[in-house]
Amino acid sequence: DTLTLATGSSVAKAANLSTDASSTLILNGGSLTTDKDDSILGVLKANSGNLSIYDTLALNHTDDLIAKDTNLTINSGADLKVNKATVNINSTDTWNGKVSLTDGTLNISDYTVPTGSDVTLTATNGNLSVDNSTLNLSSLSDIAKAATVSVDKDSTLNLDGANLYLNGSGSAIDSLNGKLNLNENGVLTLDSIALGNTSTLTTDKGTLNITGNVTLSPLNNIISDTTATTISSGSKLDVQNGDISIDGAISSWVGDINIQDGSLSIKGFNNTDKLNGKLTVSKGDVSLYDTLTLATGSSVAKAANL
Repeated sequence: DTLTLATGSSVAKAANLSTDASSTLILNGGSLTTDKDDSILGVLKANSGNLSIYDTLALNHTDDLIAKDTNLTINSGADLKVNKATVNINSTDTWNGKVSLTDGTLNISDYTVPTGSDVTLTATNGNLSVDNSTLNLSSLSDIAKAATVSVDKDSTLNLDGANLYLNGSGSAIDSLNGKLNLNENGVLTLDSIALGNTSTLTTDKGTLNITGNVTLSPLNNIISDTTATTISSGSKLDVQNGDISIDGAISSWVGDINIQDGSLSIKGFNNTDKLNGKLTVSKGDVSLYDTLTLATGSSVAKAANL
């Protein structure tokens, strides 16, 4: 059966709502509030109106939809599970709970998390699109390699303890064109990816893992010496521009670093088991604060300032 909640219709939190797997519930201008006492097993199509979630709401059907015209409220303690659905979150929505993407599509547009607040987002698979938005991702957030991530040039991701894996090869190819800020306790893995020309990477503490060939944009990227940076064996960090600082006390440099322009500061690599990568500097400034043994094939060009 199909039930449509049109403008003026409402199902309150105190009501117990149950739909079976063969049913369809359509929200067309009405109001729907769900909590732990409700069981929505059929298709949910929220085209417009107000949808408020107080507990777990699992969207398990490819026909499930939360459209941009729906005013969505994810209350604290709630978990919106996007298993096969298409869900849109935008400026008219309130996000205080958790969003879990396991399949399907999650579109976040024109949404800004207030300063000092975080949201929780997990993505084990599926498609995640962030447009004209600023997301402060909490320590409970985890975006995995299998998820396909797209961040446009007008968006910012702040990893406030979150884990983020960006991958440039295989079946789930990610794209970053906006700002990415790695903060304390966050973990960022860049795997065989060239970040977009409009993107910037800024790290302040946290953990940065470089795997495969990774290229940073021509803009001013900053990697702090307070970040635990690991450049894995067989990997290369290609910096077109930026200020890169690496401290061997907390970092490992086993792959290669290529500085096209900008500055590179190196210290704490007296322990050579953490350093056998190649260094190539075409232009820019290089500052050494300890003894540094360069691997075979390393070069510092005439245009660089050592």
